[in-house]
Amino acid sequence: MEKDRVGRNITLRDIAERMNLSVTTVADALKDRPNVRVAPATREAVRQEAARLGYQPNVFARRLVNRRAGNLIGLVSKRFSGYHIRERQYTQLHCALAETEYELAFVSAAHQERLAEAVNGFLRLQPAALLWATEWKDPPALEAALTEYIEAGGIVVSFDDDRDVPCDSVVFDEIEHAELAMRHLLELGHRFIGVGLDEWPHGLHAQGVFRALTACGLDPERHLRFYPSGDWHDFEDGTATAEAWLAQADRPAAMSLFNDRKAAGFIRRVTDAGVRVPEDVSVIGHDNENFCPYLATPLTTVTRFESLIVETALELLRDRLERRYVGPPRRRVIRSRVIVRASTAPVRGPGT
Repeated sequence: MEKDRVGRNITLRDIAERMNLSVTTVADALKDRPNVRVAPATREAVRQEAARLGYQPNVFARRLVNRRAGNLIGLVSKRFSGYHIRERQYTQLHCALAETEYELAFVSAAHQERLAEAVNGFLRLQPAALLWATEWKDPPALEAALTEYIEAGGIVVSFDDDRDVPCDSVVFDEIEHAELAMRHLLELGHRFIGVGLDEWPHGLHAQGVFRALTACGLDPERHLRFYPSGDWHDFEDGTATAEAWLAQADRPAAMSLFNDRKAAGFIRRVTDAGVRVPEDVSVIGHDNENFCPYLATPLTTVTRFESLIVETALELLRDRLERRYVGPPRRRVIRSRVIVRASTAPVRGPGT
């Protein structure tokens, strides 16, 4: 780089002056997508000169000038911390997009009812696309905002849940997730099973439990015992469930806990009380977290395939951004499987 350039950033004007071109022509030549107003030879010459001078584009200045964010992808969520699975998914998204021309921006709000307002504000930047990862039921105002955005040509890809808007989606089958865990315990002969569930008979997990039991001709009211789910992703909640279980004379000989952390907390507490896992109680978790094989009693669990969920969402997103696909909304379903380890075993005795 020339001596008179040392100590300050190279600008578009610097390149334009050296090549006797307008700043507009230089800017168009350096855009990621070819501009028909710039001849290919000129475009290549500008790019070579920019590289020689060490030019680095000012992304923030570009947005201020253009009043848009064409390389920005918004990640819409009600929260970005406190839920370990979401945190890992968001880290994976960030790392994947960091290798492309696109940047990831988080769009959230302190309260659910303010989320639509935050999304509308972000959409005024004209982003390249939105990834939609909010959990549970979204407010109608948010669904309306995103539907309007899609109808105007915007790109939205949701993951982990079904939506009421016409967008591409990656759906994790929560019903099957719960059903597989219950079916595993039933196949081991268990007929009196505890579940960390306080949404009966509603909710996706409840539907999976019900489906597994009724397929065996069993009455859920007779063959299940419910334990409040509480803060369902917390180790301490598993400890609380264990305290309730230990206090009962007629304890279920199997437990299906809808989170590996809760299952781990449960196992630790009952083991400290002299209960043997799986000889006295079988325990199955959900999600197949990294620590499951390394517990004192390796945990049987149902996998979530969270990385596959993110990879599939990115694949759908790239198809839209690169216009490899322009058709109607697509839906991809990610299914579970049971990972059998040492925390479950056939029932001892009659199993009732």
